[in-house]
Amino acid sequence: MAEVLTKIITETLSSGVEPLHRKYYGIYDGYGEVPIAYLTETEVFTAASGIVADYRNAIENTEVGRRFSLSCIASAIRAVRGLREVDRQVSFITAEVTGSFLSGNVLKDLDGLLDDVSGEKICLAFSEKTLTEGGEKVKGGIADARGMGFSTAVYGFNGEESLSALMRVPVNYAFLSPEMTALTRDRNKSGLFTALTGLMRSLRISTVLCGVNNDDTIRDATAAECFGIMPSQDYSGQFGFRKGGAEFNDIVADGERVL
Repeated sequence: MAEVLTKIITETLSSGVEPLHRKYYGIYDGYGEVPIAYLTETEVFTAASGIVADYRNAIENTEVGRRFSLSCIASAIRAVRGLREVDRQVSFITAEVTGSFLSGNVLKDLDGLLDDVSGEKICLAFSEKTLTEGGEKVKGGIADARGMGFSTAVYGFNGEESLSALMRVPVNYAFLSPEMTALTRDRNKSGLFTALTGLMRSLRISTVLCGVNNDDTIRDATAAECFGIMPSQDYSGQFGFRKGGAEFNDIVADGERVL
């Protein structure tokens, strides 16, 4: 299966029309319904089976993964420019990057990409596994990207091993998994969430809570000075958050929604 996925993505990246399908998921500040940033996810399509969701592991440490990462970064830069053209300001848009990209020649790959876009607007996002298992080369790549002005983020943060890695590898943002987000309402583990977010602040890492179901969790997130929240499909509360991923034209329209 890995070989098939690699072939699909290779042909897609070589096509010149970029048929890799990207969706944008809003990150909210807990006060309004217009996203302050976006998490981007890529979908890979095949004619036979439709959407292939689990393709990342197949390309994580390959040259295809490096090229895929560059495609994601270019897409994020175009999205930031597109939003700017309609006077939409966001803190960042993420671009998925792989271990092969971060362990390669990051300085060379990123040189000259930004042009008229501020680097902090492009957040290079990598998985918890990439962070914990990537080794010194990945650590160096993250440092190089930040040195060039790019933002960085780990998504799927889920435990002690990740926290240990974050203390060695500085990033700008940590996206907590839904399981970690649930700690806000777990009264059997009182204080754990507060201690975690407090430690993140001491490391100068901004926290995003993924899988938020209710307004109580949003209040906990704002009290803990988290950067933002991402609602789940099951969210029920006072806000009319957009649920699920949106097309680029839809996120442009988000700016017309009432705060």
